[in-house]
Amino acid sequence: MMNGEDKWTCRTVVCVDDEQGVLDSYRQVLSPPENDAVADILALAGEESADNGPGFDLILADSGEKAVGEVQRRLDSGGKVAAAFVDMRMPGGIDGFETIRQLRELDNTIHCAVVTAYTDRSVSQIRELFPREHQDELLYFKKPFSPEELEQSALNLVSSWNRKRQLAEQMRAIEKNKQGLAQILHAVSTLSRVPPHSLHYLLPGVLVQMMALLEAEDGFILLKDEEGEGFHTGVGRFERQRPAMEAVCGAVELESAMRENRIVTKSTCCFMPLRLKDGVTGCIFIERKGIDKLVDLPLMNLFRNQIVHLLLNSVYHREVNERTEEAITDPLTGLFNRRFLLKRLKEEISRSNRSRQWLSVLMLDLDDFKRINDTFGHDAGDEVLAAVGRIMRMAVRDYDLVGQSLKDIGELDQFAIRYGGEEFCIILLNTDQHAAIKVAERIRKDIEAHGFVFSGRNINVTVSIGVASKLFDGQDGNVVEESITTIINQADEALYRAKNNGKNRVEAAG
Repeated sequence: MMNGEDKWTCRTVVCVDDEQGVLDSYRQVLSPPENDAVADILALAGEESADNGPGFDLILADSGEKAVGEVQRRLDSGGKVAAAFVDMRMPGGIDGFETIRQLRELDNTIHCAVVTAYTDRSVSQIRELFPREHQDELLYFKKPFSPEELEQSALNLVSSWNRKRQLAEQMRAIEKNKQGLAQILHAVSTLSRVPPHSLHYLLPGVLVQMMALLEAEDGFILLKDEEGEGFHTGVGRFERQRPAMEAVCGAVELESAMRENRIVTKSTCCFMPLRLKDGVTGCIFIERKGIDKLVDLPLMNLFRNQIVHLLLNSVYHREVNERTEEAITDPLTGLFNRRFLLKRLKEEISRSNRSRQWLSVLMLDLDDFKRINDTFGHDAGDEVLAAVGRIMRMAVRDYDLVGQSLKDIGELDQFAIRYGGEEFCIILLNTDQHAAIKVAERIRKDIEAHGFVFSGRNINVTVSIGVASKLFDGQDGNVVEESITTIINQADEALYRAKNNGKNRVEAAG
């Protein structure tokens, strides 16, 4: 049986009257064998059903009780009712007023026409059944009515019902999009706070935000270059499971989607390709039952574009940082090189001068390093230098590592540099001479106690350290170059005294 409904339209009309002749008139006018005029009007209004059936789907009832029961059954079966024509005076049962009240309790969207020549109810009473913003859903229709009046009134009520439902659906879609966009903007704002070079932090953040949008617990994000190298992170069943990620991406349909840069959604998963730059591609895969009902493709494309920009920014910054590190880093020890020292000292002396702070420089030289090379070979010497670099990086990397017993140092900012050969330098910011000597002693003891081994042979390594410190009082603004030369020379002289006084010791500039 045709119910006259599709996704967007409903043409079901309830007609209630205790006179059989009136019900026959409803049937004859609203649902005749041929009613091309009404069908044409509905088609022009965009409300023609998919099967091009006649005008309206009628529910006829000779009492209010029967009408309410029929509507209840229609709603329970998932159907809809657009309008009702209700006689006011129906002896022997509920009247039209009560019928309309009960129908609106079942479904407060039903448009109603009061059909009567006379009623005991006042107009204001009937209007009270319809809130102020829904007064247009009530129509007065007097007996006797002409077929033309009935057709037009039915068309007006049903068309109004459909327009309101379509508008409500559109508003829900807009609200859903607004909420989705708000989530995306929040996600992008959160992810934008990740340092641009921290790709290994950004990827999990992207995945978490994407999974939150789609209310999922399983998923992964994968980036790789033409050689297959890259970054990946997974959650749920994909956690630390790169083979499972590769298996998913190897599916024929997903490979096609990757080539076409096309988002794929199924009932259980969403696949989002990522194209970053030449040779670098990636994807986000989220797994969840019913995910296709949550995915809004325009919003997902918007989110994907934002993700690609964030990842591109991170990739570019990472490459720039790597090139910069290559230029200022010693490849053997991993410490900054002499070029960085001269640039950084100039900056930090200027800053210390502006803020009237202490600055200290430590010059370190491995004792008898030539003996190590001559006895154990240059490979052993390189191994010792690399190990010393690791010790110094640990010593200056973090305040907690260096300063647990040095509470008087305050805010400690430090840089370790390979000055040349077996000579090293450390810059200590906001650090006076007393605190700098403590740091130097800590490093000296760490190197002495390390226990260097090369090819199964123990190598004893010690270091001599010279310390120079200066309190900048704001008067050195025009002599930065001179200050750099002075403080390095003072630390060098102190190092020379440490060598002359027996090595494996710390000396401070006088």
